[in-house]
Amino acid sequence: MRRTGNESGNTGCHILFAGASTDPGYAPFSTTEGQPILTVADKSAGPTGAMIEFVRQSGRVRFQINDGAARAHGLRISSKLLGLAIAVDRK
Repeated sequence: MRRTGNESGNTGCHILFAGASTDPGYAPFSTTEGQPILTVADKSAGPTGAMIEFVRQSGRVRFQINDGAARAHGLRISSKLLGLAIAVDRK
């Protein structure tokens, strides 16, 4: 795991996470276009376009999946993981 402060540091990884403290002007996923990098974000970070987003619901941490975005990057998310998500976007 490593922390990057700019988009150029995002290459060469398999999973990219953007936390809630991410600077609003920072576009962490802009360099992942067309690459098989799983993007994950905290929903409170705002609209990120992440494939997996963590959300707080009834005092618990849940997640939703944008399966369409994952497939567009050549990634397939397990049907078991899709079944655990509170929402799945297949577009």
